[in-house]
Amino acid sequence: MKKAIFIGLGIVGVILLFALIIQDADVIFALSGLAAAVSFLLAALSSRAIEGGEKNWTEEEMERKGRRTRRRKGNALMFTMIGLPNLLAAILSYVFL
Repeated sequence: MKKAIFIGLGIVGVILLFALIIQDADVIFALSGLAAAVSFLLAALSSRAIEGGEKNWTEEEMERKGRRTRRRKGNALMFTMIGLPNLLAAILSYVFL
């Protein structure tokens, strides 16, 4: 989980550097919010919270249920941890800038 948080902080750092280069603080809110939204959407998709109408049953039958569940939860938690620093940066830039 530390790796995912550092990836999220790295994304925030790149966004801050970009905002400093173009000298526009509104970019922090827009890009950090977009990165957080994409990350949370990927977390929802990987946890199967948003699911299509037809499942791919062949993959599910080949895998044991416990392994599949752990992998889905792990991916969802990783994307959530990437999105949290971006969400925090977007909220802080909205409130203070």
